[in-house]
Amino acid sequence: MKSILWKLYSVFFAVIVLTAPAVLMSPHPTAFDYVDLLTSVTAVLGLIGFAFRKAVGIEAFWRTAFPVLAVWEIAYNVLISQVLGLAQHGIEGGIVAWVVGPVLFGVAYFGLFQYAYGQHDFWQAAKARSNQRLERTG
Repeated sequence: MKSILWKLYSVFFAVIVLTAPAVLMSPHPTAFDYVDLLTSVTAVLGLIGFAFRKAVGIEAFWRTAFPVLAVWEIAYNVLISQVLGLAQHGIEGGIVAWVVGPVLFGVAYFGLFQYAYGQHDFWQAAKARSNQRLERTG
């Protein structure tokens, strides 16, 4: 049951994140918006990998990327977008970001944390499968 909920959530998260980035919504996107789009896509890929138990990249990447993604998410959503976003989108955008954002992204980053640090056996098995494929082709 938990696996199905993660799969549903990851698809929901992907739709939300990939259809509503500030880059597309803002008439004048900033460099911060483009960085956020890149980090959001990376987070979506990791969450989908976690939910569907698929190796996206390697364990070392996710262990390195997770803290960077988490710090960026907090910095962008709490500091950068609030300073820039309230001026561009009015107070309603700020309320949504302060209430919905932490819940939506908190669950996602819990999954990403599990993917990066709580799945060592999964990553070992993925590495073994990859090595087997290389041996068969080589």
